[in-house]
Amino acid sequence: MSKNCLGSLTERIQVSRIVYLRQFKKEIWKDGPITLAVIKEENYHDEQNKNNILKLRKVLDTLPPFCRDFFRGIEPYTSTRTRLAYAYDIRLFFEFLHETNSFCKKREITELPLSVLDMVQRTDIEYY
Repeated sequence: MSKNCLGSLTERIQVSRIVYLRQFKKEIWKDGPITLAVIKEENYHDEQNKNNILKLRKVLDTLPPFCRDFFRGIEPYTSTRTRLAYAYDIRLFFEFLHETNSFCKKREITELPLSVLDMVQRTDIEYY
């Protein structure tokens, strides 16, 4: 351990010719005259994404298993906030089906098969 010019503690590790310095929330890689710094501070956006992902996982636990495939498919093209909003809407729709559809009443929402979507009629969607 050593102190750098700012007085903070760093840990120096020699890896081949590259020197890796680990500081509080910052990585500094030195290779001769070249210095690369990677700042690992989380900003508001990153924190919100993590929170939204945790919320999404909880909502997905209340949905049929085939819904996970849908959310996995849209992940690269949508934000975490969008996926969370979709999950809330889909859960609300399945709760509606569970209350009004005779087939869905017999099962828990998490046990509904994909084929239940084939049974959804235009009137079900209109009533919803």
